[in-house]
Amino acid sequence: MSVECAKAFTMLAQTDKGREVRKHFIECEKKYNARNEALSPAQMLLIQAQQMVDFESKL
Repeated sequence: MSVECAKAFTMLAQTDKGREVRKHFIECEKKYNARNEALSPAQMLLIQAQQMVDFESKL
């Protein structure tokens, strides 16, 4: 399941858990955006590449 799909499900969920997950995604996006504002495009690309490598190794 992609992050976008999970976010869509939580937007539709009218439960306490759905609201909790939605808040979690919002906080993650805020932290990600705040961290990336100070980075150059090359630095962002490097971080994203490392995250993809980490993700693939977990699979």
